[in-house]
Amino acid sequence: MEVLSTAKSIKDNNILHICGFNNKRNNLKSYREYLFKAVNWATHVENVSLPQGRKIFGGRAVLGGFSNTAKDTLFQADREELILETQRLISETGTEGYLVGADCSIPFETTDQRLRWINRTAYAYNK
Repeated sequence: MEVLSTAKSIKDNNILHICGFNNKRNNLKSYREYLFKAVNWATHVENVSLPQGRKIFGGRAVLGGFSNTAKDTLFQADREELILETQRLISETGTEGYLVGADCSIPFETTDQRLRWINRTAYAYNK
């Protein structure tokens, strides 16, 4: 908490990443008091949706939604499937306080084009 407090005094915008690496689950409620503007967790590993997480974290901004392994939608889906999933995530979570992204880092082999499809879809959805 001291490190987070110091970081917040330098820059108010920060993201807390709660790693669900290798299917290891976390008690998300234990992070509620941490000092952050946005939070990112492994929605698929934790089985906690973005709207559910937003409630856990008192309405703060949420980041994620795309599972991030090489076998998941972000890496495997075609353009249309990525567009539909992006639209579904935004529809489910809303446009305020939501950053579309992966639940964690993404495979290096993920092409920039795939991320542009998601970005353009999110941008168009918000118009």
